[in-house]
Amino acid sequence: MCKPGDCFLIESGTYEDGESKHHLFVIVIPFEEKSGKTILVSFSRTEDRTFYDDTLVISGGHPFITDESYAAYYRPLTKTEDEIQEMIEKSTAIPQDPMPAIIVEQLKAGILVSEHTPYGVKELYEDYLYGLL
Repeated sequence: MCKPGDCFLIESGTYEDGESKHHLFVIVIPFEEKSGKTILVSFSRTEDRTFYDDTLVISGGHPFITDESYAAYYRPLTKTEDEIQEMIEKSTAIPQDPMPAIIVEQLKAGILVSEHTPYGVKELYEDYLYGLL
């Protein structure tokens, strides 16, 4: 069963030579009751970027993150647990070491703060928050 902090390398395109690109995605919230979905946010390196969302920038904290990286709130995924399990079975999502809880909390806080988070993702996060009341 997947939970907040679980991390996956997920295919995110291909390089010019045809090799697959992967980004580290982190499950941020438990599966929301109404929709059955969770939010996954990825990290990308800040290196050679003219623009990046500076809502959350980290250096380290996870074995996969070796360079300064930012949370890419502009391209989150929303998935059900069945969808994630299917991705694991097809090897399009490769489980990684979990993200420390402190960084997961920072990721959560950034969802509503970042002006780049898609509206539907903010709504899903708010549904999760209201379910906690």
